[in-house]
Order: sequence, then structure tokens, then C-alpha cells
Amino acid sequence: DRYEAGLLLDACNRAKTLYFEHRENWDAMVERDMNKDVSWENSAKQYRELYVQMTQ
Repeated sequence: DRYEAGLLLDACNRAKTLYFEHRENWDAMVERDMNKDVSWENSAKQYRELYVQMTQ
């Protein structure tokens, strides 16, 4: 992945367009993402599962 100011601006503009022109999609995305389990406990569980899988 590249990290450039122009690419960040493009991403911000895409988000702004989604918010203002496709609000129902924005709201669905927000609701979906707010319901994700991003806890440290879940992250540690996923990491452990991957570690076990990779070391067998």
C-alpha cells in the first residue's frame, strides 16, 4: 500500500460522497461496523488461532 496525501484526500472525498449522496448506505455501514467485536479479547483469540494454525 502507498501512503500519499493525495490518496488520503481521495478516500476522504469518497467517504464524503457516500455520506451525502448515499446516506442509506452510509447508515448501514455505520450500524454494521458498530456491531463488530473489536475487543482486545477477540483480537487475542484470533491471533492465537492463527498462531496455532501456522505452527502446526
